[in-house]
Amino acid sequence: MRQQDRLCLFVLASALTICATAAAQPLERVVAADISSVSRVADSGRTYSTFRGQTPLADAMKDVGYNTVRLRLWVDPTEGYSDLDDVLRVASEADAAGLDIWLNLHYSDSWADPGQQTKPAAWQSLNFLQLSDRIRTYTRDVAESFEAEGIPLTFVQVGNEIQDGMLWPDGQISQNGYGPFVTLLEAAIDGLNTAVLTRHPYVIIHSGGPGPAPSFFGELEGRGVDYDIAAISYYPYFHDEIANLENGLDQVLQSTDKPVIVAEIGYPWTFGFADGTTNLVGSQSIPDDVVNEYPATPAGQAAYIERVWQITRALGDDRGLGVAYWEPAWLPNVTGGSALENLALFGFNGSALPSFELFSRASSPVDGRGLGVDPVFSPPIAVQSLPPADPLVLQLDALYASHSAGGLHLGVSGNIESNTGTLFVFIDSIADVGTDTLAIPPDLQNGWSALDGLQFDPGFKPDSAIAVTVFDGSVFIDRFDLIGPLASFSYLGTVPLNANEPSLANGSNPTGIEAAVDNTNTDGIGGICARPLTATSGLELFLPRNTFDQPLDPGDTVGLSVLFLSREGELSTQWLPPLPDSVSAVLSPTGLNLGDLPALQYVQVTLDTDARRSPALATGDLNGDGQTDSMDVGQAISSIEAGQRAGDANGDGMVDFFDLLYILTLIDSVCP
Repeated sequence: MRQQDRLCLFVLASALTICATAAAQPLERVVAADISSVSRVADSGRTYSTFRGQTPLADAMKDVGYNTVRLRLWVDPTEGYSDLDDVLRVASEADAAGLDIWLNLHYSDSWADPGQQTKPAAWQSLNFLQLSDRIRTYTRDVAESFEAEGIPLTFVQVGNEIQDGMLWPDGQISQNGYGPFVTLLEAAIDGLNTAVLTRHPYVIIHSGGPGPAPSFFGELEGRGVDYDIAAISYYPYFHDEIANLENGLDQVLQSTDKPVIVAEIGYPWTFGFADGTTNLVGSQSIPDDVVNEYPATPAGQAAYIERVWQITRALGDDRGLGVAYWEPAWLPNVTGGSALENLALFGFNGSALPSFELFSRASSPVDGRGLGVDPVFSPPIAVQSLPPADPLVLQLDALYASHSAGGLHLGVSGNIESNTGTLFVFIDSIADVGTDTLAIPPDLQNGWSALDGLQFDPGFKPDSAIAVTVFDGSVFIDRFDLIGPLASFSYLGTVPLNANEPSLANGSNPTGIEAAVDNTNTDGIGGICARPLTATSGLELFLPRNTFDQPLDPGDTVGLSVLFLSREGELSTQWLPPLPDSVSAVLSPTGLNLGDLPALQYVQVTLDTDARRSPALATGDLNGDGQTDSMDVGQAISSIEAGQRAGDANGDGMVDFFDLLYILTLIDSVCP
């Protein structure tokens, strides 16, 4: 199991001494892909392209929200791929892109899986005691090789799909029982724990398919094996209907107190082929009921991925840790061919399929929760400074925006109570095309005509707006087109309040805008400590690229302004960006010139995904236990020492003493 240190800090600024146990890294949701074949693809001259154009795979993954790469390591492979030098090279590139490393030790010269666990050739003549010592020293030496290269390991998986043991025949469970296998397994874990590392990784044990997994992990639990995360695989062409995944995960969690991760999934986007290598999965490989629900098309592949994530998320953040897609980028026509070309998340030509981004988006769905916390979000671009008149009725704490291949992701944390008015998000996506003065049709029956004549700040000319009205337990979404002499609007649809269902119903939503509102927040600027960044629920929007008259691209600048119009036709003082302190009363919007106010009522953001906060939490909860306390201080100290990205609490892109001070200001015990 990972090592822990006892750390103490005397903070002069607060005259506070804090001692804490610092863990390795917080267990954030893992959004991973196994890209072990990327070197083989690169050596064949194949490349990948996304909405940014041609781009390195690790950068493309980071762009759309993945946070982890999984890499298999073979001891002495004949072709050179997946050996230590190759894995170190790929891991270094992934680390430079800002991705965590999940090292998968096969303890074999080639594939290790439920049907084969062949000892490395150099280990064949070892007796059992020598074999135990070799797996211990090998694991230690590999971990220290990463340390020597300055590559932090977040996860180390000891063995691959070892439901029937490892290093056969010595450690084969079906032949020799659990005893010899557990001895070898614990030797490997001991080698990892005794390695001299700046920070010790989490230990993953990967059983294989969902069927044998519950009894396997139950045996490990009964024998006291010390590890951190249980992992299983799920492929419908091996493990049948998707209900087997759901049942298997539930049963694993009953047999162990460890969180579980789905370490391998895959699904075809076509039954076609592009090279001469026979594909692993063809039209007869998948049960009819599965392929009928999830056809072998890009849309079917995406729906399958969404379902796997839905099952995993339903386990809870503390039990369902995440999902990894196996070999999403093994393209056809590479050295040795590709039997996985139709299971990839890239087309045969190397262009990203919709599921490449959707895999990440499905890990953090549009649900109005986790604003500023989920990996999809960057640090806030506007933070509230004026306390609300009634935080239970209306409170706007912070504004978040991030961009990906699919579109624009927006979040407004706080509360919007039912039957009180409408929240407007004004968007300036095309320079000098929108309007600087609202012209609202006078025949609107919902009171929005009160906005007629509202003048925006110089430099802000919104070309569209999203209107969000919460009424009688439902959320109604409209879109305004502000290009032209008179605003026009269309009703997009409705979703239930406080429900994990972002698909709008009963309206016209041709571009597939998603929306959700969760108004259960009790913290934020209206809370006891008046800290706006502690509010993590509210309004969440996803606006696909084709929502805009001119599709958004990296480097584009978008202006945003958020205001609330009451049913009485007045503007609340809760704006984002916030109104100046001098404005303490509600405003009449008709003819109001925002340029007359001393502060700008819009904010501009340059679209990019490099600033995403993952897992630096605006709440300061670095260790992910749901509280901001001295344990997070210890986590910050260890992150600063190790230079881990997980310590970037204040979201400035650096891990330093200012992150520590930021957390200290958030600790409940020092809250005034």
